[in-house]
Amino acid sequence: MKRFTRFSLAFVLILALSTLTWAAQTTGEVGSELRIPAKGDDNFDNAVGSIVLNIDLQEEFGENGSWKLGIDTRFYDNTFDNLSAYLFDLNSATANTTNEIDSQLDFKLDEAYATFLSPFELNIDAIVGRQYITYGVGDGISTLNLCTPNHALFVDDLVKNKGRAVDGMRIKWYPGDYQVDLFLQARMTPTYLGSNLENVYRTMANEAITNSAQQELKAYGLSDQMIAGIPVNVLTTDPEPIDYGQDGPGLMLKTVGNFYNFDLGLNYQRGYVPTRLIADYAVVPEIDDGTGKPKQVTVYLNEKYLFMQKIGLTATGTVGEASVWSELTYTLPKEGFFASDLADNSALPEAYRFSDEKYFTGLFGADYFFKKGTYVNAQFVYGFPWEYTKSMLNSYLTFDAYRFFLNDRLKAEAKWAYCLSDQGWLLSPEISYQLQDGLCLWGKANFLGGDDDSFLNNFEDLSQVVLGVTKTF
Repeated sequence: MKRFTRFSLAFVLILALSTLTWAAQTTGEVGSELRIPAKGDDNFDNAVGSIVLNIDLQEEFGENGSWKLGIDTRFYDNTFDNLSAYLFDLNSATANTTNEIDSQLDFKLDEAYATFLSPFELNIDAIVGRQYITYGVGDGISTLNLCTPNHALFVDDLVKNKGRAVDGMRIKWYPGDYQVDLFLQARMTPTYLGSNLENVYRTMANEAITNSAQQELKAYGLSDQMIAGIPVNVLTTDPEPIDYGQDGPGLMLKTVGNFYNFDLGLNYQRGYVPTRLIADYAVVPEIDDGTGKPKQVTVYLNEKYLFMQKIGLTATGTVGEASVWSELTYTLPKEGFFASDLADNSALPEAYRFSDEKYFTGLFGADYFFKKGTYVNAQFVYGFPWEYTKSMLNSYLTFDAYRFFLNDRLKAEAKWAYCLSDQGWLLSPEISYQLQDGLCLWGKANFLGGDDDSFLNNFEDLSQVVLGVTKTF
């Protein structure tokens, strides 16, 4: 499987490059953004400027199929002042060598795949290479998410659940009135987070583990005041490689049929959670020779990718003039993955008491277009995409509404999510104006908050206002 996947990706790239002379269809966008923090002082001094270029090349090869190659690039700098110095000041400290240039350039091969229509005259289509896979039916959110890792550089990417393309082979079969969709994922694609988002997640985990380690120090007869003064260092050990020989590669299977004007789907997924989770940790105190008491503590975290299976039902259809959709998913984490004492550790926040307990998740949503053009979308979700164990699950309400004005040139939109379990929330209003020839001016804000102990409140300091201009071609 490994050799086949590498060969397939290489084949797609060679095919794409060798056919560029066929006048491949080229689309994409170029633009710039200014991200201004909504919290703290000196907001403009801490603004982040970005230049974005996304290119898609695609072309058919006869009647047998097509290929696509997508490349996304982003150049960013801490401030526009630094960016100006970076470009025009030879003595600028922000870019002393080309290594600094490279560190400020985010480049990724977004998509690279070939589609083969009815190969060997079979009643199937095959898609081989790097591609986006979505088997759920929720609006931007799904509980069937083993093949939809996040790619979130900034908080608004997290808000819209921006995904990554994954490597593998997809086969679509059309037996009668049904559709069978199979995806084989030879290697897991992990979630990618920008440094600010990664720091928030790491801080949350470190604080949870630190509190647990401090509670263990009470065994030495120390008071709470003495424990608070003992330094705790949290270190993550080198992650263990995934043992594909033991658990196998990823596999996603979905069968869809129409019953009473509803599309009903039966799903089976097996694969790896795209984010490393704490499987175990060890508290190692350093004892003072004179007092026999700990003088500092080191905690070693063992983080791994959790293997799990999902069985899910999906349904989409219409009720009157409204569209409706729903998912119900039963998740089976790998038994014995987590240390047995994690789930029973009362010193840990409940969200970090990981276990292999099986659980249900699900969602229900509906949308509606009003006569004057206003679109409204609402969902109830139990289990957001970043909640992978039963202890992490929360209930949410999400809402999206937009309307066009000025002959559809001006669009006003607002997205909102509220956690019913811990009262965390996020709000993202956005406005855009289409000029001629694909030029768009836009602005949006991303605000997060909630109760002090809520998950989303941890991202409050990343709230920001974003201004941008985009040109599509």
